[in-house]
Amino acid sequence: MNRQPAYALLSVLIVMTVTTTIELYRYRQYSEQRQIYSKLQNELLCQTMINLKSDKKQINKFNTGVVTRKNSEQVQAKLTNGFVFSANQSPQGS
Repeated sequence: MNRQPAYALLSVLIVMTVTTTIELYRYRQYSEQRQIYSKLQNELLCQTMINLKSDKKQINKFNTGVVTRKNSEQVQAKLTNGFVFSANQSPQGS
């Protein structure tokens, strides 16, 4: 009876399974972190565009997107990558 190769093969399969599971878990964590980073980066860019907008214009165009004033308090920034960010701004001086 030659069971030595069967045990070696089973051991290799177990190690490969554990290694693959760990790598998939790490990949999922990095993917989630990348999504969070991208969202925060887009929000920061939108907030910066809103801060730089002109109060005299209804629509302000930037290289990275457009800022639209909906009414006196509601402002919306839309990036060229499709990300949309809305913000409420109270009138200044009150």
